[in-house]
Amino acid sequence: MFNKEIMDALGITREDVQTEDGFYAACEKVKTSGYQVDGQSVLPVVLQCNLWINSSLDGIVAWNFGAVPVDENGNYRHTELSPGYKNGLKFLNNLVQDGYLDVNTLTIDETALKTYLDAKRVFCWIGNQAQQDKTNMPWVSFGPILASNGARPAMPVNQSAGTGWIQTLVSKDCKNPEKIAKLLSWASSQEGLLVNYYGTEGTDYTIDEKGIVTRTEEGTKKLAEEYDNNVLMWPFANTSFERNTEPVPDPTSNRGVEVALMPALGNYADTYIYDESLLGFRNSTVIEPSSDLGIKLSQVKTYLESQKAKIVTAASDEAFETEYQNMIDTLNQYEITAIDEEYNKVYQEYCEKKGSSIEDVNADLYK
Repeated sequence: MFNKEIMDALGITREDVQTEDGFYAACEKVKTSGYQVDGQSVLPVVLQCNLWINSSLDGIVAWNFGAVPVDENGNYRHTELSPGYKNGLKFLNNLVQDGYLDVNTLTIDETALKTYLDAKRVFCWIGNQAQQDKTNMPWVSFGPILASNGARPAMPVNQSAGTGWIQTLVSKDCKNPEKIAKLLSWASSQEGLLVNYYGTEGTDYTIDEKGIVTRTEEGTKKLAEEYDNNVLMWPFANTSFERNTEPVPDPTSNRGVEVALMPALGNYADTYIYDESLLGFRNSTVIEPSSDLGIKLSQVKTYLESQKAKIVTAASDEAFETEYQNMIDTLNQYEITAIDEEYNKVYQEYCEKKGSSIEDVNADLYK
């Protein structure tokens, strides 16, 4: 996401930031321009503060450089072993080495991050836009920053039928399971969802022939004062329903900016989109935790957390290569190949059941 006000002030165009080399040049311009906001300097790039590994590196950055969780033969492997992932690591390392990404911002919390964002002191933010009120904020997104080696962006989209946010369990000793079943059935029906999200028709909202809902003044007030503060309603939220019934939002509103930002990478014509539901097994116990291999898997997860930070913050290209090779060597010591072979067995079962698979669309680049 880019701050359009800074772009306009410094003469940075959309075309400038849509290639990797152009992006570096734009960051250099921001860094050396002396441009300030209310007397304060501007940060060329920030990630998602102390959550940057999961929310920035393993998400948008890895996707941008085409990292996928399969090899050239279509077998499962840890995404960290993808050449595209290495390019994502190097991209962030270049930002650190050139002074565009301050390593101190990788340890702050979200409250501190918001102070920079709200003050409009950030040129490029690679993170979770849902964590900020974006009303009248100048954020724009143009999709991927095209990798200099020509790699296609690749991103996951869960294409299974979801259940919204309903993750409800009923205890075995429940005295009225039938009533609970009726409640859950009603809450997930169109009638129940309309009541949950919008209130009472005619009083809190109107609905047109296409099913698009418009809140009344009273309904808008209740949303701000009652609904948003009622956590009891959250388990029944269904964002697909909400987005299917809401009118086109005001582009300056929080939702309006969000709608403009979120689809940008996926809407880029050359982005490879794969079905994330094929990887649903990763949240289950594929490998027995107490087994030798399970213990090694636990060690892998702990190790990667710290090693990724060492790689990204390496002081030179040589140090980067050393730390990256240390990661590969250590993963091999932890029998990463054997771990991936166990995951691949389940992955192939998922592929067979769903009749689809994930492809390493950039494999030819690295032969």
